[in-house]
Amino acid sequence: MIPITIAQNWQESKVCQQMDAGILQDLLPPQQIEEQLDAFGAWESRERKLNMVVMVYWLIALHLYPHLSQRDVYARLLSGLRRYRDDITEQIPVKSAFSYRREQLGSEVIEELFEQLAARPTPADTPGVCWKGLRLFCLDGTRESVPDTPANRIAFEYSTDTLEVRSPFPQARMVLLVECGTHLIVDAHLSSCREAEIQGARRLLERRSWEQTLVLWDIGFHAHRSLFQIRQTQGHVLGRLKKSVLLKPLVTLADGSYMVRIYEKPDHQRGPNMLVRVITYRLDDPRLPGGGEQVYRLVTTLLDPFAYPAKELAVLYHERWHAELVIGETRTVMRLSAHTLRSLTPQGVTQELYALVLAHTLVRRLLLQAAQMQGIAPTTLSFTAAIRLLDDNPPVLCGVSPHRRVQIVANWLEELGQQRLPRQRVRIQARVLKRAYPRYAHKKAEHWKAPPLELNLDFHQIVVIVV
Repeated sequence: MIPITIAQNWQESKVCQQMDAGILQDLLPPQQIEEQLDAFGAWESRERKLNMVVMVYWLIALHLYPHLSQRDVYARLLSGLRRYRDDITEQIPVKSAFSYRREQLGSEVIEELFEQLAARPTPADTPGVCWKGLRLFCLDGTRESVPDTPANRIAFEYSTDTLEVRSPFPQARMVLLVECGTHLIVDAHLSSCREAEIQGARRLLERRSWEQTLVLWDIGFHAHRSLFQIRQTQGHVLGRLKKSVLLKPLVTLADGSYMVRIYEKPDHQRGPNMLVRVITYRLDDPRLPGGGEQVYRLVTTLLDPFAYPAKELAVLYHERWHAELVIGETRTVMRLSAHTLRSLTPQGVTQELYALVLAHTLVRRLLLQAAQMQGIAPTTLSFTAAIRLLDDNPPVLCGVSPHRRVQIVANWLEELGQQRLPRQRVRIQARVLKRAYPRYAHKKAEHWKAPPLELNLDFHQIVVIVV
């Protein structure tokens, strides 16, 4: 009997059965993916070159390598196998195979995997997670441009029906709940861009218990109903107010804030009601936009001015910027926001966006592990350094023994823990238009369906010089 070598054994198996996604597999074990594939009945009927476990890792990797094509992303995941196999190039499926498998997989498995990872609690002793015994969360929303296909136009819509000012592409809206101290996305709601952010926020608020938490939100999320939703489960709110609401104080407190009574149905001033506290402040530095002039107003359910002084809460409110930083991580670093999403169908858009927040969660979990080893706040570590680590590790970890793998990962985490960010500066962003309207005319009906041209047509055949 001729013994089978490792190389021979690997050559006889399918590439999709041997792929090692590196640290991704430690953060999201294949067994966890298989459980969800069983639960949703999402397994493939025939494996061929791709199976569903590999597809999940590939969907995540699309957001780790946003500059690569679909086939190149898959080739990157297989890079470690090139030491053992000579047929990697032949084993990379064509583009249509990925689309076929994505349609088979659907979005439910990805959504459930994200929810499972997002539900894992962060240890309360992690620096920056809690403030005076309250876990800090912030709400914010973002819009993502999706390919301009008939199905996407119906599902996600343009920003408005007015042709002159509407968005150039249909847009999907995501409302995110972010843990301030770790930048972990702990919940997300996806909808059409026509659905207001506050509607998505209400759906997020209904899905959770808010005991011992403090939720920070911007001016667009303020609603009496939302305040009552959070207080019903013993949570608290610190949010920004418009200048025209809650202006009549019941009593002024020693720290300069004042108390107001609000009703769950403010139009009728009846039914369930409660006291809230309003804080008014300015930023004195004249170098800041509106410095010394613009007035900021906050509302909070933390009523004790001695335990929660107004100035401390005004300073704390600026922790809400962590949500903006997370949106920057997902859009600029992981998705290259100048481009639309890849998916041509609403199901594909849903799958792709939940794969995006899942990929972000895995990167942030990696940073959390590195920070815990150093005893520091996870937000002080470099997000892009973690992306580079995930980029480098598959070729190194493929084929090593389990004991050696643990040693290599531990060394990498220690190295990642040294990738510290400089201290964040005080910053404020004026509410001004960032981008002018396009100077080109908008598309008309005749522009949407250009006539198909022959493949062998050359510009020499259609260019005419005008004299």
